[in-house]
Amino acid sequence: MNFAQISVKGTSRHAVLVNMAQTKMKAAFIDHSFHKKTSSNAFIKELLSETFDLTYYYDESWIGGKKVNIDTLKNSNYEYIFYWQVIHDVRELKKLKNKKIIWFPMWDEVVGMSTTGWLLFRTIPIKIVCFSKTLYDKLKNLEFNCRYFQYFMNPETLQIISDFNTKRVYFWIRTEELTWDIIKKKIRSNNIDSLTFMAVPDPKHSLVLPTEEDIKKYNIKIYEQFLEQDEYQNLVSKANIYIAPRKHEGIGMSFLEALCRGQCVIAPNTPTMNEYIKDGENGYLYDLDDRENLKELDLSDFELIAKTARKRAVIGYKIWQQQKVELVEYINNDKNFYKSSEIVIFLKIKYLQTYSLITKMYRLMTLIINKFHF
Repeated sequence: MNFAQISVKGTSRHAVLVNMAQTKMKAAFIDHSFHKKTSSNAFIKELLSETFDLTYYYDESWIGGKKVNIDTLKNSNYEYIFYWQVIHDVRELKKLKNKKIIWFPMWDEVVGMSTTGWLLFRTIPIKIVCFSKTLYDKLKNLEFNCRYFQYFMNPETLQIISDFNTKRVYFWIRTEELTWDIIKKKIRSNNIDSLTFMAVPDPKHSLVLPTEEDIKKYNIKIYEQFLEQDEYQNLVSKANIYIAPRKHEGIGMSFLEALCRGQCVIAPNTPTMNEYIKDGENGYLYDLDDRENLKELDLSDFELIAKTARKRAVIGYKIWQQQKVELVEYINNDKNFYKSSEIVIFLKIKYLQTYSLITKMYRLMTLIINKFHF
């Protein structure tokens, strides 16, 4: 019995959720195996486990391992199939008849996905939970059944930064897109007292370490391996300036923690950083794509900005407490599962492909005309 569909006069929303929890529905949770190390989605697993009896599966294909077997899911007694970041292709998903599919895509994973690629997912009954407003706006425009939620962890669980007498920077280099040379241009004349440099790049990414000259100038201490959680929190909490480590994020747990601690965050002006940060108010944003004209930051107001970040994080967490209840209700509402006609989607895709081809031909003809002065 699905208690979310029971309407009892005088029954509170909390009571309904308690009833749901007492009769947990079986669900599979498909996850990227890298999250075993980072635990960055622990919050959603904890939230869903209050309502669902979860069994976890991990996709190892990104390191040459196996994907989760679709037939295992097909032949199971799971009522719900949750996909976090990774997902099977549409042809395989169509095998999951009578399963309720919920996808939590991450912006950094789908940023390059074409409109045609997205539209294929309209041919299956699927709900999409977005933790990026940019992604939500895109999918809503494509008429997906989706909802947007902005996550905040509890700031009270993190050490609050109170010492702003010196400028102490933390930078974890994760990809080739955001290098030490770029960061150095942004902070070079700001009298940096010390800089913690985490030299642990993401899988399949390389790094360039600071020069000996830079190590002395910025008082850099380099760490070359993952730390235990307690060690990491102790280390990062010594800084009062935090450099967001990537161009795009799914949610961005590391910089979000920094906002909650009350650290001054410096980040690219891209999702999801620019969905949490307003430049010059609760952090600093910069254009990573314009590398030739990167301007140095003036960090004279870094203490005020850091404290504003903390205040807004406290407000954000209160809003999330309301939103997470709505998230579970959205997932559990059977009425919201629907799909579009495959014929309709096919025609839309053909239209987009034809439009794209005509546009390319027009641009080519324009170039030819301009070159030969026809």
